[in-house]
Amino acid sequence: MSSTLVPRARIAAALLVGGVLLSASVARAQAPALLQKLTAIKQAEVKLMWQQARLEMSEAKREAREARLRHGKHGAVTHLGKGDHVEGMTYDEDVAAGRIKPARSAGSASVTSTETLPTNVLLNDKTPDLAGAGQAEQNFILLGNQGVAAWNDGQGFNSGGDVQTLGYSVDGGATWQRTPAVSPATAGAPPHFTGSPADTWTSDPVVSANEKTGQFWYSGLIDRSAGLTNGVGAVSGTISGSTFTWGTPTAVKTYSNTTALADKEWFAADSATGNVYSCWTKFDAAGDHIMFSRSTNGGASWSAELELNSAAEIGYVQGSRVAVGPAGEVYVVWYSIGSTTNNDFIYIRKSTNGGLSFGAETQVTTLFSNFGTGAPGFNRPSGITFPSIGIDRSTGPHRGRVYVAFEDAVNWYDDPVAYGANVGENPAEVGTNDTPATAIPFHIGDTVHGNLASNADLDYFSFAATQGSTYIFWCDSLSGSLAYTMRIFCTDGATRLAYSGATTNNLGANGFIVWTAPASGTYYLRLAPGAASGDIGGYRVLSGIDNPSGPPQRGRDQRDDFVAYSDNGTTWSTPSQINDDAPLYDNFLPEVGVGLDGNPYVMWYDWRDAAANCGGVSNIYISRSDDGGNTWEADRAISTAQTNWTTTASNIAPNQGDYQGLYGGAVIAMAWGDGRLGDADVWGTHFAVGPQLSCVSDTTITGGATYTPWYNLINPNAMFDDDYSYSVTVNRSWPGIPIAGNQAVTRLSAVGLTPAISVPDTAATGDVHLCVTASVNGAAVTSCCSTIHVVAGVTAVGGTPGAVFALSGARPNPSSGHLSVAFSLPDGASASLELVDVAGRRVYQSDVGGLGAGFHVVSLENAHLPAGLYAVRLTQHGRVLTSKVAVVR
Repeated sequence: MSSTLVPRARIAAALLVGGVLLSASVARAQAPALLQKLTAIKQAEVKLMWQQARLEMSEAKREAREARLRHGKHGAVTHLGKGDHVEGMTYDEDVAAGRIKPARSAGSASVTSTETLPTNVLLNDKTPDLAGAGQAEQNFILLGNQGVAAWNDGQGFNSGGDVQTLGYSVDGGATWQRTPAVSPATAGAPPHFTGSPADTWTSDPVVSANEKTGQFWYSGLIDRSAGLTNGVGAVSGTISGSTFTWGTPTAVKTYSNTTALADKEWFAADSATGNVYSCWTKFDAAGDHIMFSRSTNGGASWSAELELNSAAEIGYVQGSRVAVGPAGEVYVVWYSIGSTTNNDFIYIRKSTNGGLSFGAETQVTTLFSNFGTGAPGFNRPSGITFPSIGIDRSTGPHRGRVYVAFEDAVNWYDDPVAYGANVGENPAEVGTNDTPATAIPFHIGDTVHGNLASNADLDYFSFAATQGSTYIFWCDSLSGSLAYTMRIFCTDGATRLAYSGATTNNLGANGFIVWTAPASGTYYLRLAPGAASGDIGGYRVLSGIDNPSGPPQRGRDQRDDFVAYSDNGTTWSTPSQINDDAPLYDNFLPEVGVGLDGNPYVMWYDWRDAAANCGGVSNIYISRSDDGGNTWEADRAISTAQTNWTTTASNIAPNQGDYQGLYGGAVIAMAWGDGRLGDADVWGTHFAVGPQLSCVSDTTITGGATYTPWYNLINPNAMFDDDYSYSVTVNRSWPGIPIAGNQAVTRLSAVGLTPAISVPDTAATGDVHLCVTASVNGAAVTSCCSTIHVVAGVTAVGGTPGAVFALSGARPNPSSGHLSVAFSLPDGASASLELVDVAGRRVYQSDVGGLGAGFHVVSLENAHLPAGLYAVRLTQHGRVLTSKVAVVR
């Protein structure tokens, strides 16, 4: 193809007529127009992310009532309402159409090894839910013992309330409860706007927090004024003791429903300045735009919206996120469709003045999007390719480094499809290939056609696939405006591996599937009508196989996960692959966050542990980089149960969400969609990062001796081993000090540190401060032990060691059980050691002169003493020394 035309025309199948590859001259002539066509299709897929969210709530209520009437109060609710953004078919469209009976499952019986894994916790309260009420698209933050999480809640379709729920924790994430009801909202839903009881929170929940003040924030999409306006809302909340208190909600931005729509908002709080920031996608007549606004007065008012994408990108952008760096820098990142190239893009802009203005747009990376289908069992007929962002706010060497995680697929746009035979059913026949057992065989490269003759008609086709090969299916021709589904099923004929098609909001749309075979065998392509009656007519599906392309292709199969990083937001690293599985399985929805150990962590849905059913069952996996994002450690599953999404019921789309929740701080906190209890719920877990030290007690050390304390260096990280650096210092100039070293500590274990400290024989008597610190990544100090020791002095040569009159005080101080008093005497003359309370009463007295000249330590049991301050008094030769000690209970 000529270099003056589009490089590597998007999907060479678009250059085909009637299943025959066009000549080179015709291909060159048609390439620009065909590229434009595919780009338009891709834009339509992006817009499907928001269309259903704007449907009237009354429609959702009506259909939910009908579902309850059909199945009973506790039956399977099969309607997929507006969910996150798009109307899917149902959690099983075959059930809704009456083609098969509903099958319920408690999820997969296959459980990941729970050895040393952090406990998985159910975040949502299932008590009020009808069966099949799905939860999805969760976001999660944990500060010490306080935590807040939010998610899309499908029970809202059944109750007629908000489709948002928040939970909070006051015990470090061990247990969760709904935030309190604020009339007229239900428990768990954010408060409604004053004077507008008809307002609803509709989708895309995000939580953030001011980590210095402990103020939490929630943001989501809103419908206002009885459905006349829409936009982005935000509201704060605080936790005091065990009580959660809501603030007053404010509208970041609203639009008239006749002019614009808001979607995919994100939110960030700046702990340094108190500013809060919001970004979102605005859809209007011109296309879609990435918008931004800020509040400098705690969310009371918001700045005018600022468009961040370039003019050339209008109509091609989605999925923005905002994040704040340690110096108050503000970043906004988003996904952009390549309008004139095979590949798509991730762009970012940076503000150094608190979001008042932004620097130039910078390209983070290019990528190939698998926009036609989600991961196995995903219940929305389109894929998602949005970036996530995390920023290093630790004191480590990469402080301020920005990490962006994303998915990348094979370059399937340059592969020919449908160059073989025409294969299909006789249009006059009905029911001949309604099951996997009666599927019509075809070869990849054939053109498959058929006819959906009734709402109950299913068309199965079988094909042989080779392990590791990626296959392309394109439903490009339909008779009439059909709502239909196109699926790939496992060799078992039941497990769903890929899903595309057209919903009632996008009738007759092209469907795309790009799918990699996890094992060699016979698989099934199935076409089915939508749930609505009358979705009948003919169709054509083109098929092909991906021929691996050379650079710059990074993806090896239908989806891999990558991370790129930058220290200035302008110059970006070559992306590194995160998942270390074989190029056979999907890796979906990566989230990146950075802990206070300075290490970036990434979580994602992973299907590698399900070879028995073609990779149709997922776990949550996690990886970490300990060198600033250049290399990544071996992946580990963190979920303690797998999810079979084919049998997991959910009345919300997408069942796996558009994103997951990952917070990086003193702990790594994660939340995800999970089907282990039979329908889609929100589960979470967390683990601590950075070293911990168990400290030694204050004690007495002797001049001229070697003091060898024992410190336990603990790695609390439940997932990864660590290599810590440590140092030992004293507040005196002693030879051999400081002491420094490195120590490897495996996860959830401890290693003893025993530094040998040579105390000089000339060391002066009195207190000395001993400090031991442990750090990771060379500079991110996360643990320190500081103790006070008493040094026993030494007299001149030939004299008695410690032969001075001195009182070194009592240790420990304060004391809760017993204490030791250290002192020295110049000779063996009569001497008195006393303990006196604040009223001057002597509560302890001992004649210690008989101990003779030198340094001595006397232990005193104080269990009988009430709490309070006491004076330790040493008397000899008419001289008196005193020191204070506190007794606590």
